[in-house]
Amino acid sequence: MKVNQNFYFYSAIAFALILPISRALISLFVIVLPLVWLFDGHIRDKINDIKNNPILLSITIFLGYIFISLFWSSNTEEGANMARLYSYWLILFVFATKLKKEQVSLILSAFLAGIFISEIIAYGVFFDLWSAKYATKEYLSPFMMHIDYSIFLAFASILLLSRVISKDYTIKEKVIFGLFFCTVTGNLFLAPGRVGQIAFLIGFIAIFILHYKLTIKAIIGSIIGLVVVFFVAFSLSNTFQKRILDTKQDLAMIQNLNYDGSWGSRIAFIMTGYEIFKKDPIFGVGLGGSVGSSQKVFDEKVMPFSDTVKEFILHNHFHNQYLMVIIEGGIVGILLMLNILFQIIRVSLKNQTTKELGVVFLAIYCFSCVGDPLWMKQFTIALWCFIVGILAIKWNESAVKA
Repeated sequence: MKVNQNFYFYSAIAFALILPISRALISLFVIVLPLVWLFDGHIRDKINDIKNNPILLSITIFLGYIFISLFWSSNTEEGANMARLYSYWLILFVFATKLKKEQVSLILSAFLAGIFISEIIAYGVFFDLWSAKYATKEYLSPFMMHIDYSIFLAFASILLLSRVISKDYTIKEKVIFGLFFCTVTGNLFLAPGRVGQIAFLIGFIAIFILHYKLTIKAIIGSIIGLVVVFFVAFSLSNTFQKRILDTKQDLAMIQNLNYDGSWGSRIAFIMTGYEIFKKDPIFGVGLGGSVGSSQKVFDEKVMPFSDTVKEFILHNHFHNQYLMVIIEGGIVGILLMLNILFQIIRVSLKNQTTKELGVVFLAIYCFSCVGDPLWMKQFTIALWCFIVGILAIKWNESAVKA
């Protein structure tokens, strides 16, 4: 079956557009596109493309190991569910092997258009113009959990900022991008997602250093910019004020060995995860094995947590992607994961076009993985596949604006 190359381009644009707004359509794309790609033929060429692409090869090795770990998992039912989420990564191979670098700017613009649609709905809820199924004034996230939405907004905000300070756009375009940056950043700080807000800070610093190098100008510019953003956010957003005060309270509780707060529970997850890791440090407990392993820890060792925290740990995923990988895949798994990140950075830095996109995306995404297992959640795993698929495209010729 021969498929016209434009099919993949328009599919990528459609996927980018719906990425921030539709679970159902994300699921449809991650099923249909890989199937079309497989039946498109030229399997030997596809295998060679993967073998010769360091990003795709590192991902293939990691996925192979993760799926094999099902054989020693103590919870194969949960492992099968997680394997379903890892299967989303197949769409990444479609983007990497079928898209062209000249198409990236339009595809990223489609993603920003999807963000624009979502924030129109969010601001409408905030100003009481209409209601939305999931969004409220306290949780301005129309289509996904507030933590996930904050990560999307942080990345979109920095992507827009990179266009504002780029030399590749006209003054008129920069004004439009600048206004869009303000509305997206406003949405970010009106919502309660602290993970995305801190990730924004990291991405903000990264984009200034990348663009202006590690100079006094870059350092002063990033500091002034961050001070202005956080001062305005703290002055105008009651939600942001509350989350700052909540963070201070959480940190004070942790100092008193009270882990009942949001950040405290994350520390409790790390402490529990370490006990699980010690028993199977090399290969881990297998995919899905983290679920149920906490009960064994609590049965065998007294942990300094309240019953509320223990109950929360027993009935939720570990709130840290690195912790999930090292528990389930052991040292081998975490090294294979770090290899993926290394290859993405290494390949991205070779081209001016992908350098900013790759570094900024990983800065935001990798930090956010500390606060939540982003590969275990539909929207954030789809975002990973979308951007990494673009970064894995062959960027051999001169750069285009992105």
